[in-house]
Amino acid sequence: MRCLTLILASLLTATCVFAEIPNGDVNCDDIVDIDDVVYTIQYIFASGPPPCSAPPPARITLISGDGQIDSLNTLLSEPFVIQVLDSTMQPLDNVPIAWEVISGLGIISDQMIVTDDQGFSDALYMLGYTPETNVVRATVFTADSLYVDFTADVYVPDFAIFFDGSERMITIPDQAAFDFSAGITVEMWVNSDWVSGITRTLISQKNTSNDWAFKIHYSTGMLRAYKYPQISQAVYYGSLPSLQWVHISWTYSDVGGVLYVSGEPVATSPYTTPIADTDGVIVLGNNNVLGESLRGTIDEVRIWNYVRSQEEIQTNMYNCLTGDESGLAAYFKFSQYPDQNLFDQSTGMLGGYLGISPVEDIYDPEFIESDAPVTP
Repeated sequence: MRCLTLILASLLTATCVFAEIPNGDVNCDDIVDIDDVVYTIQYIFASGPPPCSAPPPARITLISGDGQIDSLNTLLSEPFVIQVLDSTMQPLDNVPIAWEVISGLGIISDQMIVTDDQGFSDALYMLGYTPETNVVRATVFTADSLYVDFTADVYVPDFAIFFDGSERMITIPDQAAFDFSAGITVEMWVNSDWVSGITRTLISQKNTSNDWAFKIHYSTGMLRAYKYPQISQAVYYGSLPSLQWVHISWTYSDVGGVLYVSGEPVATSPYTTPIADTDGVIVLGNNNVLGESLRGTIDEVRIWNYVRSQEEIQTNMYNCLTGDESGLAAYFKFSQYPDQNLFDQSTGMLGGYLGISPVEDIYDPEFIESDAPVTP
């Protein structure tokens, strides 16, 4: 049974004691009788009280911490300093402080768990990866209602990923949502020069037999979307705008495949077999055997585990998603602090990385600011 820990002050003497009672309806200033001694309840808390001789904290003040912090600086932790004072505005030392993240993906480190002789306590706080409000809270441990919040509205410039044509890639490890046997939709914005005769892979996945599960690439003047094995290939023979953003998407299910450019169907392919549920990684900007490297920029990569209709593709191609849409298996919008690890908006967690490993390597592409025509 959870117990409440109390600080009790004797009505007849100047002493105070600690006591635990089962969780119930008690309040400060209530009268209790313990071993024929009458006490008043001074404090109610869970654990870890300060010495009962400590005067009651009356105020907690945010000493430093900017309310607006550019998340481009988040690899350098921001200091968050508070001071605890009594009712006469004198600093209180040795007051336990609880530090916690209330919202956002930030991390607290190096926190002081008690105030110093000037009533100060501090912590370092690294803001999260994504544009959102981050809130970290410092609470006086003996009084849950006495707290102060540090709030930072994280701003991240909209980024895209640039591949220079020299074996750069993004690796997305397999996850449970990557079961495309019932259907798949892949969407992305791409900006490339589309040089004929050079094969440039936009996205690919290998299956466990080292054959392709699916691949979209540009080669010899054609945009192609493949499903392997028992190939189903949709081929677009038209031209793509050079060095301009173009939206490319592909769907495949038991009714066949459809390749879209700018939301319009440009090629179809027959159904052969389902896409096998595989543990193969998905690769952006290359294929899984190093080659067919993209020279260009991608943004707003969305992978769905069902077939999206043309209307759904057209409705959302110019707008960012929230990340919690039904059937969204992966969503990389690249609006995060430039880092080796990539944030998957569909899961709220890190879900991929630059290059071929979670640590920096020679296959890493580059974050650049995006001018893709997508509304946040």
